[in-house]
Amino acid sequence: MTQFQGSSKVENMISNILDNGFLTTNRYVAEFLLPKALAGDSASVPNLMIRCSNVTVPGRNISTIGYRIYGPTRQMPYEILYNGEINLTYILSRDMSERGFFEKWMNAVLNNRDYKVGFYDNYVGALAIHVLDRSDQLAYTSLVEEVYPKTVGELSLANDRENEYLTQEVTLCFRKYTSQFFVRQFPENPGGDPSQQPFGGKISKNNGDGLGIASFFSGIREGAKGIFSGIGNVFSPKIS
Repeated sequence: MTQFQGSSKVENMISNILDNGFLTTNRYVAEFLLPKALAGDSASVPNLMIRCSNVTVPGRNISTIGYRIYGPTRQMPYEILYNGEINLTYILSRDMSERGFFEKWMNAVLNNRDYKVGFYDNYVGALAIHVLDRSDQLAYTSLVEEVYPKTVGELSLANDRENEYLTQEVTLCFRKYTSQFFVRQFPENPGGDPSQQPFGGKISKNNGDGLGIASFFSGIREGAKGIFSGIGNVFSPKIS
């Protein structure tokens, strides 16, 4: 029988955490690459990055079908399925520009005046969801392709919630995503050639207060140029 020693297991766990670190749920950036129909709205992207209070990273699964010659049935794969939707929550500014942005995008998909459907290539964009470690260095990026808004949620107002932020929920449709994992040295101050670090080491650290998005926004934009160029999407947007 295998013998387990409690102290060694605890030490191994502590050692693993110290060596490999851990991620927290509040360090992320959700950045849009706009479709052709919103090419003139690039100034909205920084505001959306800062005010995104919640986002879901998409997942996928494999469809299977039962196959049996004799004995127990085997489940054989035949298709990759993506969950198809991403939910985001934004803290609204005084002019509610965040809601206006997504309503404008929805009108590019299907206009609410003449009810005409737009051209697919014109209204689909892309979304990069960056997961950051505790020093605001990239750990993972989910590159979501062929994105457009499906739902702009209702706003809930109430007299007894004076001190609560007004938030806007948005649901996006997408076709698929690809993952990029950034493996680097620990502890969390990577050494060596900056050109070998994610985004060329251009993402600066912040002081750890709040979301800290503004302090590394410039680096994210620079690095996104390289990342999005490899998406192979149906359009060729530009990042200014």
